Amino acid sequence: MTLRSSLAKIVILIPLLSALRTPAMGSARFVISPDQVAWVMQGRGMQVSADRIRFLSIVPSSLPNAALRLVSLGAWHDGTTKAEIACADHRACLPFYVLVSDTTTVSGSAAKDRVEAQSSAASHHLIRIGDRALLVFENADSRITLHVICLENGDQGQRIRVVTTDRKRSYKAEIIERTLLRGTLFGPGEHS
Repeated sequence: MTLRSSLAKIVILIPLLSALRTPAMGSARFVISPDQVAWVMQGRGMQVSADRIRFLSIVPSSLPNAALRLVSLGAWHDGTTKAEIACADHRACLPFYVLVSDTTTVSGSAAKDRVEAQSSAASHHLIRIGDRALLVFENADSRITLHVICLENGDQGQRIRVVTTDRKRSYKAEIIERTLLRGTLFGPGEHS
């Protein structure tokens, strides 16, 4: 094989390999790791190691090493704790649950009690982060309905942020009832 024929083959292969690689890079997703979850829980005073964290499913994120926040803690079976975690940037990932075995707190149970009190207050909302609902847009001429995922907690009459189930569009919507939200459709010349 001559140098010239080898170079010709390489020149042909480079565009082919680039074409195969481009779609995967365009839809690159990152996976939330147990270390990220352990770090956010340790920040709340809980002594948790990554090997004690069990994900219920793979959690993709649009950002590498996405910042997380602890939403709530609750008792599970056999001394296991269930933790609800969300990305600090709601666009990076949807809220998710992990199970944590053998959790202890650095400063007694004060940190866990504080998180449980916060989650108890959040659990009294009509709509919670991650809930699915129907968003209805109406004006004099038309009516449009969309299935959405709620990005904020809220109660009847409040406006919250929501995202379509394909995560391509986000809206502000008023809570009408448990799974019903109202948006506003504007006609020509009108603005929000």
